[in-house]
Amino acid sequence: HKVMFSYKKPFQKSDHTFRVDSLRLRQVVFDLAARDINAKNLSLSGSSVRLHTSKLSKKDTIEMQEAVSVSTNRKWKFGVESVRLSDNAFVYQNTATAAKKGLDFQHIDVQKINLSTNNSSFDSSGFTSDISSASLVYNNQLNIKQVSANVRISDSLLVIQDLSTAFNASRVKTNGDITWPLKPATSFS
Repeated sequence: HKVMFSYKKPFQKSDHTFRVDSLRLRQVVFDLAARDINAKNLSLSGSSVRLHTSKLSKKDTIEMQEAVSVSTNRKWKFGVESVRLSDNAFVYQNTATAAKKGLDFQHIDVQKINLSTNNSSFDSSGFTSDISSASLVYNNQLNIKQVSANVRISDSLLVIQDLSTAFNASRVKTNGDITWPLKPATSFS
């Protein structure tokens, strides 16, 4: 069941490792003519992504941005009725920067990632999902648990409806919408 892939570029100080313990995808329908992919269930457990790198140069960043901004007129749509993630991990370490206290996005160690969603979809207009439960531990400091919400993201707006969560010793519950304007972008294509 286990699959592991490692990619190293020693001269660029990059070391990436991907490990999948269990991945299940059920009842997948590909409609290539309509550019539509739907699945009944997606489950991923005991998996990890570890990215160790050094900061990108400005030239690499510009090339990456140019590659991402290429789009086509025919847009893809992806949908998954239920997603289940269990005991997964994500690590990102940028060795070009020193570790900081608090939320350090250059040194990320997220463990015990668990997620249960329904009615998730992604297309050129954005992403939507009903999160019934989510939990994770961030850098051994922030224990997020009991997350539930309806989430919609477009290229210009993040909307979270009826958020309920607990983190460390605190609880948050909202009724209604939390909206967060995002920097304008071209699209999700």
